[in-house]
Amino acid sequence: MSQLDKRRQSHPERAMFDTEAMFWHVSGYFQPPALDEGFDLEVIES
Repeated sequence: MSQLDKRRQSHPERAMFDTEAMFWHVSGYFQPPALDEGFDLEVIES
């Protein structure tokens, strides 16, 4: 079960907005951080 499916079940009032199409639409506004923003990602494998 996807995260969107879980959210629709736990918050039925949001079901009409929590769709895959809406996810991709909103995600289109995000962009990766620029190097000058100082975002450092450290991956730690256990």
